[in-house]
Order: sequence, then structure tokens, then C-alpha cells
Amino acid sequence: MPVKEPTQTLWGLVWLERLWQDVRYGCRTLAASPGFAAVAVLSLAIGIGANCAIFSFADALLLRPLPVARPGEVLTVGSTTSVEAFGASSLISSYPDYVDIRDRSKSFEGLAAFTYLTAGFAADPTSAPKLKMGMLASGNLFTVMGVEPTFGRGFRPEEDQIPGRDAVVVLGRALWEQEFGSDPAVLGRRLRINGNELTVIGVAPSEFTGMDQYVRSDFFVPLMMSPRLMSDPKTGSLEARDARNLQIKGRLRPGVTQAAAQAELTTIAADLERAYPDVDKNRRLAVRTELQARMAEDPPDATLIAMLSTLALAVLLVACANVAGLLTSRAPARAREMALRLAIGAGRGRLARQLVTESLLLALTGGIAGLGVGYAGMTLFRQIELPTDLPITLSIQMDRRALAVSLIVAVASAVIFGLVPAIQATRTDLTAVMKAGDSVAPGRRRRWGRAVLVGGQIAVSVVLLVIALFMYRGFRQQLAGGPGYRIDHLLMMSFDPTLLRYTDVQSTQFFEQVAERSRDVPGVRAVTMSTSVPMSNDSLGSETLVPEGFQFPPGKDNITSTRWGSRFWRDGTSAATIPSTRRASRS
Repeated sequence: MPVKEPTQTLWGLVWLERLWQDVRYGCRTLAASPGFAAVAVLSLAIGIGANCAIFSFADALLLRPLPVARPGEVLTVGSTTSVEAFGASSLISSYPDYVDIRDRSKSFEGLAAFTYLTAGFAADPTSAPKLKMGMLASGNLFTVMGVEPTFGRGFRPEEDQIPGRDAVVVLGRALWEQEFGSDPAVLGRRLRINGNELTVIGVAPSEFTGMDQYVRSDFFVPLMMSPRLMSDPKTGSLEARDARNLQIKGRLRPGVTQAAAQAELTTIAADLERAYPDVDKNRRLAVRTELQARMAEDPPDATLIAMLSTLALAVLLVACANVAGLLTSRAPARAREMALRLAIGAGRGRLARQLVTESLLLALTGGIAGLGVGYAGMTLFRQIELPTDLPITLSIQMDRRALAVSLIVAVASAVIFGLVPAIQATRTDLTAVMKAGDSVAPGRRRRWGRAVLVGGQIAVSVVLLVIALFMYRGFRQQLAGGPGYRIDHLLMMSFDPTLLRYTDVQSTQFFEQVAERSRDVPGVRAVTMSTSVPMSNDSLGSETLVPEGFQFPPGKDNITSTRWGSRFWRDGTSAATIPSTRRASRS
């Protein structure tokens, strides 16, 4: 034992010394061929940078874990049906559903319920409100998610008992910095949300922005305050079993699997269906991982990520094939060098390691340059913004996960393009090379391999060009076709009377007065009103519309989004309508 440890240490030092020698020699070799090195690094930078940018985009859309403690233990729980709206399957529950699941389930350490609230926020009760988005959450949210406020405290158990009693709020870090100047004396201050005064009890940490990858929560309020803060009485109801607008996240107990939790929830769902057949018929409870929930809620995102990832991998393969071809073309020129090193006693394994080291140097240099390409791609993705005043953003960033992926892609690239040329170079026939002198012609197998590389590179490049051409033509046709209504000389304004706590009657009067006065403005030809902008993601809701005499195929939904417009809608937008002889009936 006393001899073994020094021997292992000595071999480790020898290995590091040889590796350092390989690195220095590789740097000198690449510096001696600056043109080759520049082309190889540029090719790899494009391939690695594209994959880095696409991963960051996919991470922001789907892959990034929740900003909570041990996010892998947190699952999404909720009620669903077999009917999917627009291919999406969301898990949403009512407050009575949440209470039943929370009290009956034994698979979770804790279950927290929440929903998002768009509200008029005033840092001072006397100031005008601003549009903010916050979260109404059960009292155990911070405890279940393992989140400790930076200042103050979270919700207490007793603040989750009586509807409308405990008017307290935890501020998000961004809101605390923007509206209160990072003042630590904010605790105890009173502010106004949707006309209700609340007391600040804490400030959430900067990393905890809520439970959604798009929406940053500016504040957190007890769920029991929803009857006072929600403008729609049914939406804010804590008693209606069919008022399903809550999301539920649960932390699994140690040793409990997702399958076991699902089996338990299936039993609970059957009990609820028997107890409440009017509202829970054909409903089931499901449990999903965060990734499963995101993919089910927005299937187009997963499809988009798959398409972009495939294209990015194809670009990387083209880059690797390009570098492999360059290395293969240099093999005859380096054959004499390899033969001389073999002649003076170098092992073939050592030569292979030297060549792989050179490939790694190329890949790592290309990876560093690729970070710049990836950052440029992220900058383009960051320009995708929704036209809204709400804190809805796509947080695309160069974090540790993106750097780790870039490193993995770089090393994998080195293996892809460097391993085969290294093996071929170490198969050098010493006698033949020494006899041939400086003129070493590549063998038939090597020429065949180079032809395969070039042919594959050309084939993939042509496929990528064709895809890019079709995408360009498709986008051009869509833009040329227009949205279906005139957008020139068309201005849009949005109002939310609920921020001032207007009643339905007051809101109707307000909109009528705005429309009437706008028509009197010189130069205005027409004024119209709508619940949302056409072709936007906003809609008044979803309804089941069945054209008369039509049967939908099995497994296909018949749900459509609805928007309401005033009787002057066509005059204001010049929108075309499609004549129909069939009357669509709601069901």
C-alpha cells in the first residue's frame, strides 16, 4: 500500500505531462496551418452556436425547471377530460377539487393551489393603478415549494382559512425594486390591488418569479382573497365545484413514484364522480411532470422545438462533415510525419491521442466562438415580445445549462469529426510511406471515405436549403395574404375598467361613451369594439360549435375560440365574411 499510492501519483503526473505536450504540439500544428484552422473553427462555431441558441430557446419554452427547491420532486396535479381543446390538455381544478385532493391524497408532502390575477396595482392607496400580474396562492405555497422570502415572511396557515379576511401581500423582487426602490422598510406598508388595501408582509427572492415559464408574478396574495380581488364572481368563487381555474403543484413524498400517485388519484376521481355526478361526470385526475404538463398544455411549442432542434443538429452534422473532410484531406500530407514518429518509437495509441487532442482543440475553440454565435441567436429570439403591458416574457439566457450543453456539443463534435481521421492516420504503413518519400497518395478506401463525407455534406446541405426555401415562401405567402382585414389607417386602444372597480353597468356606459366620442373626432371614419384583436391568442372563451348536419370524426374536438365584436365591426376593419347556407348551432 505505501508503494502503490506514490506509483499512482507518478503515473498521474506522467499522464498530465503527456497531455500538456499533446496540447502544445497541437497548438503549434494548428498555428502552422492558419487557413485550415480558421475554416474549421468557423464551421464548428456555426454548428455549435446554432445548437446553443436552439437549446436556450427550448429551455425557456419547455425544459427549464421550476425556480423552487428540488424541482424534480414537484408534479402537476389536476382535473381533466378526454375532450381536448385545440389539441391541448390542461390540468385545472376548482377550489373544492383542491381541498378534496389535498385532504385525501397520501402521496404528497404538500399540495399548493394557485391562479394568476391581472389587477390594478397602486404602490400608494391614493395613486392611479397600474396593470400588474400576480398570483393568488394557497397559504402553503412557499412552504411546499421550499421558498424563503428575502425580507419578512410568507403566508401563515391561519391566513388560508376565511375568505376575504387576511389582506396581506408578498411582493415579487422585481416589483419591490421598481415600485419601492428596494426599500427594506416596505414591510407593513399598505398598497392597493383592484381597489382593496393590502399590507406588505414580505419580499420574495429574486430567483422565485412564480410557477410559469412565461409569466413573472409581481405579487403573491392568499387564495382566500380571490372573492374580493376577482372581478368575475364565479371565477373568484371558492365554493363552486365547476369554477375550475386553479393549478395544483404537489411535492412527492420520499419513495413514492409518479405511477403510485396516479393510481391513488384515479381512486379519488372515481369517488368524486360518484359524489358529484353533475359536475364531475367523465372527469379524471391526472399527475404529470413539469415537462409533461408544459407539452400537454401547448403542443405547438414541443413541435416547434423538435423542428428547430432537428435543423440545428443537421447544421452541426454538416459542420462536422466539413471539418472531417478537411482533416482527411490533410492526412496524406501528415502521413510522413506519422511515419517518422512511429519510426523513432512513438506508439500508435499515442499518435491517435495526439490527433484527437488536436480535434478537441479545434472543437473547444469552435465552441468558444460558437458562444458568440449562440448569443447573437438568443438576441434575435429575445426580440419576440407579446404586445402587452403584462410581465409576460420569454427568458432566453446564457446560463450554466446552456454553457454545459455547448461544452457537450463541442466534445461530441470532436469525437464525430476527429475519431475516424485519427484512426486512419494511425494505420499508416511505415515501410510504404518511407519508400514513397514526400509524395504519398491516398488509398482507395481513404478516397472512398472522403467521397462519402463530401456526398453526405452536400446532401444534407441541399435538404437544409430546400427547407429554408419552402419556409421562406410560406412566410412570404402568409404575409402577402394579410390577416383578412385592413390594417392601414387602423389604430387600436385597450381599456380595462375593472382596474377602477367599475361595475358591469358602468363598464358598458364607459365603452359606449368612448365609442360615441371617438366617432366625433375629425378624420375618424368608423369605430368598432371587440373583446380581443383578431388572430391574437386572446379570446373570450371556448365554445362547442356544431354546424347543422355535420358530424365530427371520432377523437376530434369541436371546440372553437370566440370573440365578440360590435355591430360596426365590418365597417371598422373592412373584414370579409364567408357566406354560408348552414346555420351553426351551439351545443
